[in-house]
Amino acid sequence: MPFKFKHLVQLLEDLNRARKQAQSLSTRHSTPADEIIIKWFSRHESDIIRHGPSAVAFLSCMLLDRVPNRVYGLQEKSLASVLCKALFIENTSRGRQLHEWEVTGLDFATCLEKHVMALAENDPPPAHKEVTLEDIDAVLRQLAANSKFASPEMRRHRDGVKSEIPLRSILSRLHSREAKWFVRMIQRSYGPVQIPESLVLGCFHFLLPDILSLQNSIDEAVEVLGKPDLISIPHDPPSALQQEYRQECARHLTPKLGVMVKRLEYFKARSIRHCCQMANLRTMSVERKYDGWYCQIHIDKSKGKECIQIFSKRGKDSTKPFIRLHGALEAGLRLGDPACAITQNCIFEGEMLVWSRSRQAILPFEKIRKYTQYGGRTIGAGADSPRSSDEQLMIIFYDCLWHDNQNLVNEPHHVRRQRLEEIVSVTEGLAQLGDRREIRFGSESAKAELRKFFGYAIEQRWEGFVLKGCRDPYLSIGWHTNAIKLKKDYIKGLGDAADLCIIGGRKDPLEAEKYGGSLNWTTFYVACLQNKEVIQRFGTKPKFLILDILTRQTMSEGTFRELNQRGLGFCVPFSGSTEQMDVNIEQPGIMLLPPTVLFTKPFVVEVTGAAFTKPADVAYYALRFPRDIKLHFDRPLTETHSFEELQEMARESLTPVDSEEQEDVNWILRLTEADGKQNQCVDLHAAGTPSPSRVSTASVSTCMSSPLTASRVDHVGTHQPQPALSNYAVAVKPDATPSPKTASTCQSSPLALPANRAQRLDESAALPPPINHVLSPGKGVKRKHEESNLSTVANKRLRKNSFKRLVIPLQSSLQNKTYPVHPYEPPAVFRSPTKTIEQSPSTSPISQQRKPLRELNNVSTKRGLEKLTSTQAESGDHGEMGTAKTVDEHVRNKSSTSKMGNSTSTSHESQASAGSAHGLDLVILKVMSSSALSPQDIKSVNWVTVVYVQLVDSVSSKLVRNTTYETARTISKEYKRYRETEKKCHRIARHAEDPGYQLQPRQPQRRMILFYDEKIQSSFVSSSSDIILKRAGDVLRKRQARKYFAGALLMTAHEDTEDVVSRAIWDWRESVRLLSELRS
Repeated sequence: MPFKFKHLVQLLEDLNRARKQAQSLSTRHSTPADEIIIKWFSRHESDIIRHGPSAVAFLSCMLLDRVPNRVYGLQEKSLASVLCKALFIENTSRGRQLHEWEVTGLDFATCLEKHVMALAENDPPPAHKEVTLEDIDAVLRQLAANSKFASPEMRRHRDGVKSEIPLRSILSRLHSREAKWFVRMIQRSYGPVQIPESLVLGCFHFLLPDILSLQNSIDEAVEVLGKPDLISIPHDPPSALQQEYRQECARHLTPKLGVMVKRLEYFKARSIRHCCQMANLRTMSVERKYDGWYCQIHIDKSKGKECIQIFSKRGKDSTKPFIRLHGALEAGLRLGDPACAITQNCIFEGEMLVWSRSRQAILPFEKIRKYTQYGGRTIGAGADSPRSSDEQLMIIFYDCLWHDNQNLVNEPHHVRRQRLEEIVSVTEGLAQLGDRREIRFGSESAKAELRKFFGYAIEQRWEGFVLKGCRDPYLSIGWHTNAIKLKKDYIKGLGDAADLCIIGGRKDPLEAEKYGGSLNWTTFYVACLQNKEVIQRFGTKPKFLILDILTRQTMSEGTFRELNQRGLGFCVPFSGSTEQMDVNIEQPGIMLLPPTVLFTKPFVVEVTGAAFTKPADVAYYALRFPRDIKLHFDRPLTETHSFEELQEMARESLTPVDSEEQEDVNWILRLTEADGKQNQCVDLHAAGTPSPSRVSTASVSTCMSSPLTASRVDHVGTHQPQPALSNYAVAVKPDATPSPKTASTCQSSPLALPANRAQRLDESAALPPPINHVLSPGKGVKRKHEESNLSTVANKRLRKNSFKRLVIPLQSSLQNKTYPVHPYEPPAVFRSPTKTIEQSPSTSPISQQRKPLRELNNVSTKRGLEKLTSTQAESGDHGEMGTAKTVDEHVRNKSSTSKMGNSTSTSHESQASAGSAHGLDLVILKVMSSSALSPQDIKSVNWVTVVYVQLVDSVSSKLVRNTTYETARTISKEYKRYRETEKKCHRIARHAEDPGYQLQPRQPQRRMILFYDEKIQSSFVSSSSDIILKRAGDVLRKRQARKYFAGALLMTAHEDTEDVVSRAIWDWRESVRLLSELRS
């Protein structure tokens, strides 16, 4: 007797009730879903038919994902129209309620149950007319066959009947509760209820999971169970007999042409060390993973010209959509050629890609869309470029599962690979074999070899690796193969990432029910700024472009709940333009389901993804598979990536680098860091963080206010007195002992100062004060008050994730005497921090005659930060660091000018030329120095330069990013203070009635701070600071310097604003372009 549909509905209701009980805080105990399913199978043991069409209908209705060829083409809008016709409620209030189901706050199926069917319940049908699973399965097959998206197999059953007719025959016999689950079957999801597939298959028949691995079709699997030699095997025998029955089944089980073989399952490697652990001393075939569309190709030469059949990753028959690939398959397999190595049939696995003949390269993933058609039209290619005669589809073969009636799935991988090489005729741009390398993980060098190979793969922008045991079969009953997938975004800290904004949310009632029903939003919309620079300059209303959606699966539960709670305080109904922001949506998929609310205070988030790609029907790049959301409440909107910056990051991420740049060396170091300590546990659930264009681990150790000179101090608990430095910096450990590695660097540094400037190590000399406003001491260290005499706690254990370092400029440590002017101290007006007042022994300030205020030696009406210089800097030269005029020449020229004893007007002209034009330089020098130093003191800083360089430990340092933003904020703050002091001095000058002094109008100023790895010093061949100044600009523009690039900061002071507009740049090409603009 056919199985009744109401029994399945009862199981679904029980699972839904148990799910709600488990989510309820007041319920201490709930029945597990597995226990409910096992009891349900036991209860209906006699009603379940395990062979024939009834078995197929039973499994097809329970496991909706197991029938990928059923595509109905009925979304909520079209499904509502069909159901209204089937229930004859087209122009009634119930029909209108169904069309407006979103207003009810319920999901579509529940709205049908409560607001349509429950208002006019059907009479219970007689027992012999109750709806069975066979009835349901027949109607669903008919709907799929009549759909315009029907597969060739389903299209053969097309009868042209309108959809509402078969639906009417079912709905008229269903209760409202049963109709809800029937509609969810049409929607291909029982959500929020989850049915565990493996458990259901095992309860139905213990052999079913093994059969489906080789013949991935419910119809074929049931047919295998019905074979005479297997039909007598019980569905749940004792455990002692199961292995014997499995061996008997294996003798009758082989792949079948026209039926997809289940894809190999992969385990994700979270680091190189984790990958080596899973390899477990095996010899592995490390194969390149291509970023294309998976294809399983079945060749049956008995079908003549239609011998090719292609299955997609989801098991759909994609022979017709992939029709343009057939030419490449015919060329690579030599079909129709006497030399063809296939006499009867074959099954391959491969990847479909797009090849460019002019570039001689594989094109990005999104290029494939325009070469495939579903239902006679391309999908998602609306904004793509037209198909080009220069491009063609190609296939990369990487496995052979069946050849001329010989089963190869049980053979080792090296045997299958050898057979593949014998069959495939390699033709460039059409058919090729995947790149691979064998690594013996039993050897000591395996880990280093894999790390080096993976570093090269990342440098070449490969998607990743797939590792297969050379002696492992593809599939075998009783044998569990362990193939490994290794991608950079699987490793914590290596994925491509961007700082974006969450600007809105939307609630899906079905998803909300899954997570407890008390959520405000289940989907969040991530966007980027389209007018970032305008906001920084004028403070205008932000304009956002929505890039993607984020669901619960893309973030932790804590982040998901926090967004739901924090968003309540500042949400408004969605509109394309509000008082707080403008929102632009270009993707058609998001246009169909836009946000329902906008957050007036968007959330700044860090989003990680698997590289960049172009979404469907748009021409811009966005992160692929965005996930691992991290909230940053301390960052403003202007510290997120703009649309232009995001596109530049994408192009950089997708462009392979030149071999001479040696980027793989940096990746090898980052992979080593990702492995962690030897005894550290591998985080199997960790995911990717910042991209190489941004930063990851390690810390900034060098801060420079001058071109390529620095000093560093390792992370210590206190600032201990240390010897003065002779030429380069020495890393100081807590025990005040320089590390041998760094000490050796001191001797060979190409940036060593001339001998006449070097000083001997003097234990009595102390390092200058740290730069607290740029990099404060590490967290967890007790710091005394600035004016306190209490000693600092030196051996205090540092807190976790403490990363900030003490940063000291090299030149300040070389001074015989420094003046400890705190960076936050307001600029001095009545004293000069760089000069002491010289007085003759016989002269006493008391005996001197009173003079006007402006004639006193220690009082000046000059503007605040200008008093930091003893000579006026020249304003006419704003060249880059490579300018021919060095600081020494400026000092000599200005000193000779001052000795000429010009009139007061000349002094004012010099002041006017230097003050406003170089105000930003003065502030940058002050921020990036530990004390107020004059140009004579800082010999390696070009006083009139527009570019500064700051060295860091590593381009992958996460602190580079934090330091960049902190430096920008500090410079902006100090510049405001500088302007306030300037105005204050102007008022003092007016009060003193100085007729020659005028507050000069500010000129637009642009300055750039570059962050480079300290290893860039090897690019300089001379230790002379003059030569360094002349060659720095050329060196930084060389492609060899690209691998040392960590980031840049562009500072702009406009005439019409008091703020300094900052822009962080993480792309080397963009920084070189801006560098050229500044130089010109």
